[in-house]
Amino acid sequence: MSTPTHARRGRPAPSRGSDPPAHAGTVAEVLNEIEAATDRRTRRAMLPERNLVAALITLDRDRAAEVLSLVTTADFEDHLSAVIAALIRVIACERGEPPSPQAVFALTRSLGPKLTEFHVSENRIAQELTEVYTLGLPITVWSSARQVVEDSYRRRLGAGFTRGKQMCDTYADIPAIEAHITEAREPLLAHRERLITLTHRAATNTP
Repeated sequence: MSTPTHARRGRPAPSRGSDPPAHAGTVAEVLNEIEAATDRRTRRAMLPERNLVAALITLDRDRAAEVLSLVTTADFEDHLSAVIAALIRVIACERGEPPSPQAVFALTRSLGPKLTEFHVSENRIAQELTEVYTLGLPITVWSSARQVVEDSYRRRLGAGFTRGKQMCDTYADIPAIEAHITEAREPLLAHRERLITLTHRAATNTP
């Protein structure tokens, strides 16, 4: 009986089973990660903060400045959106220019090493500007602004109540608790007034 060629040459016999290739698991993992990244990007695209940034970079200087008179940088929870909103504020409110994506990126580049103080990179801002500009979602500047301010108001309320509860639970002096409530009240009222104004604008203005 003749010896099989692969045996004579010292090579292992070919597998006769149906085992998948060794790289199949890696390919599946990569595909799953791509799908997960796409899902994350889709969900992130729907965030009102990103939608507001997307709207602002399409507005003229006067309308952008009007919106930003009712929305503060502190209203943004997402750090990157807050940084871009701050850049837009400089362009529209201080320089009196339209906050186009090109203008925002030009300002970003002009900051040079100072950009590191914002804990973001030039490339990351460029990527974000490109993404929000090409979202393809309806521009709803007033509705997005209202939602950003409402979310911020809810976070502020929650933080205030949490701190007050902590003071009560730890038996802080009652005058200290009352002082905390008094100090928190004025900024909350101002915040609430902005939310009321934006709610009215969202209901009565075109996108």
